[in-house]
Amino acid sequence: MNRPTFSQRGSLARLFFGPGGVRTGWRLCIFLTLFVGLLKLSKLLIHVLLPRADRHLQFVVGGVATFLILLLATWILGRMEGRRIGDFGLPWRDAFRVRFWQGALLGCAFITCLLIMLRLTRTFYFGAIALHGAEVYKWAVAYALVFLLVALVEEFGTRGYVLFTLSKTMGFWPAAVLLSALFAGAHAGNPGENWIGLMNLGFFGLITSMFVRVTGNLWMSIGFHTACDWCETFSYGVANSGGVYPGQLLDSKSCGPSWLSGGSAGPEGSVIYTGLMVASLIWCGLAACRQRQEAQLKFAKDLIGNLQGPEKANNR
Repeated sequence: MNRPTFSQRGSLARLFFGPGGVRTGWRLCIFLTLFVGLLKLSKLLIHVLLPRADRHLQFVVGGVATFLILLLATWILGRMEGRRIGDFGLPWRDAFRVRFWQGALLGCAFITCLLIMLRLTRTFYFGAIALHGAEVYKWAVAYALVFLLVALVEEFGTRGYVLFTLSKTMGFWPAAVLLSALFAGAHAGNPGENWIGLMNLGFFGLITSMFVRVTGNLWMSIGFHTACDWCETFSYGVANSGGVYPGQLLDSKSCGPSWLSGGSAGPEGSVIYTGLMVASLIWCGLAACRQRQEAQLKFAKDLIGNLQGPEKANNR
């Protein structure tokens, strides 16, 4: 017996299913329901199994659980759509390869340039080295692992399955803008954060979205995100999204008006950060356009070459 076509389905079925299967809105609802439900369950289990654990241990365990839940929810929805986790920006064959380290170098360079500019305005001072011996390596490795976990959770959570799925309905950049705003809003409760810092976190989300657009996956974004957090918190010892943490390599100081120095939010709350972010977005946009033009030109040349090949052969 033949199955009914999409146009022959009832109105109720068409509410949930489109020509391509389950509608985008319902797929997002399923993803978010799975994620939120499993996340609440994991927090309950952590509270029961680790009631007296150190808060840092609970943070790491919670971060690992969150990332695994994201992977599971993405895998389930991917199976429904006939896709793999790598199709949503996290191909394991590219893990910690060239793109990741390119992003990490860009992140270190970005924070370094930002702090040098703040130093020139006399609102930031690098200070003396505060750690020595084995303490340097202990904190450097610990923060590298912690911020890698943070980057995996935040980048895959906001620019993985959700960005891919929303892009199919509303286009890539409207989806990226929306998710970048939500990414910034998620930091609104951080102690010491300010409105300039939140705006700059939105720009940060657009930069990492640009990396996804250009490279096709999340690994450059993850490297960039990890390096920015690591340099701020460990290497230069400044506030990171309003948070101040122990184990800082430099005993740095900030002073002056908060709109320029960043104040309690750290360098992310400075208008200089805003300027660098806007300049970076323009530069990345121009680079992406140039890359697209070069690809189109190469395609045209290859096409002309293929068309001319048979003609030359016939003329001989």
